[in-house]
Amino acid sequence: MEIEKTLKKKEIVALLKEITKALESDAAKTIKVANVTIDLPKKMAYSLEYEVDDEKTELEVEFGWSHIKRSRKGKFEVFKGTDEQWYFHLKAPSGEVILASEGYHNKQGARRGIESVKKNAQPEQFEIRESKAGQPYFALVAKNHQVIGTSQMYKRRASCNKGIKSVIKNAPEAELILDEA
Repeated sequence: MEIEKTLKKKEIVALLKEITKALESDAAKTIKVANVTIDLPKKMAYSLEYEVDDEKTELEVEFGWSHIKRSRKGKFEVFKGTDEQWYFHLKAPSGEVILASEGYHNKQGARRGIESVKKNAQPEQFEIRESKAGQPYFALVAKNHQVIGTSQMYKRRASCNKGIKSVIKNAPEAELILDEA
């Protein structure tokens, strides 16, 4: 679930105080934010993104935790689509799809595409693009200028950059999961 809301300065201060109070308390087990009750973890991670452009300044703080153990490796999933073409997704250890391929005529083509991702997952091979709706996304482009895979649409360019870093980190060691169709 993602909640995005514009708050006044006083509302932000009150929200941050409420979160801080709950996190500092050993007794607090949950916190209520924007009418959503969230179970608090014992351990959590955070990321902070700050972006400034000509029109606006954005600060994004993310807190994350997991209640289940997950693989620490990403994975490539190869599958046959309803159009009878073969595709692959690169998934982060969290299970989120971070790169999606175009269709291939056969499973071997999709596997070659995965090898191309592993080979080309370098910062200079990514292009940040913008959808017609103005949302940023990225494309991983091979040295022959062919698109190997694309990302989801992001709300912020900083999140798009984070997605690129995730592909670079996860692609080289990702395990391969094949659809047996």
